Amino acid sequence: MALQGHICTVKHRNLYINNLKSFQKIIQEAPDYICVVCRLALFRNQVIPDVEQKYIKKDMSYEIKERIQSYVNSSMSIEKKWICKSCSDKIKKQQMPSRAIVNKLKVCEVPSELKKLNNLEKHLIALRLPFIKIVNLTSGKLSSRLAQKGTKGPLHCVPSDVQDTATILPRPVDTSMMVRLQLKRRLKYKAVWEEQLINPND
Repeated sequence: MALQGHICTVKHRNLYINNLKSFQKIIQEAPDYICVVCRLALFRNQVIPDVEQKYIKKDMSYEIKERIQSYVNSSMSIEKKWICKSCSDKIKKQQMPSRAIVNKLKVCEVPSELKKLNNLEKHLIALRLPFIKIVNLTSGKLSSRLAQKGTKGPLHCVPSDVQDTATILPRPVDTSMMVRLQLKRRLKYKAVWEEQLINPND
C-alpha cells in the first residue's frame, strides 16, 4: 500500500514538473509578430509568412491586383513579413479585411494642442465617453490594486455636448465657490452626522 502511494506521488510530481516546463516555455514567447495588413502584434501561432504571390493570381483583373497590393503595407521595413490568418482568409476571398489599415483605421498623430492636456481636460472635451465594466480576474488574498484586470460586458459610448462644457467652463469666481456644510445632531457633539459641499448660487 505504501509502495503504491509512493508511485502515485512520483507520477504526480513528474506530471507537475512537465507541465511547469511546458508553461515556462510558452510564457517565453511574446506577441512579436506584426501583421502587415492590420498592424496587430500577435503570437507565432496566429500568423503565417506573407507571400504576395499566394493571393495574386494570373487571371485576376488589374483593379483586383491593385486592391490586394494596397492591403499589404509595404512601408514596414521588416526582413520577414507576417500576415494574420484572419486577414489572409479575407484576402483569399478577394475581400477587404475589416481590421486593415487601409480601411480608414490608421491612427493619426495626436495634435500638439491635445498633447498638452491632462487627463481631466481630455475627459471634458471628449466627444464620446466610453464606459465598460472592469473586473478582477484573480481571487484570494491578492490586493485588488495588484490583481490582473479584465473587461466584462459591452462597451457603452455616451455622447457628450462639448459646446456646453466650453461655454460654461471656466466658471466666474463668484459662481464657482463651494461651501462645506457640516450637519451635527447637536452643536456640542464633535462627530459630524452628514457633510456635503454645496453651491450657494444654485
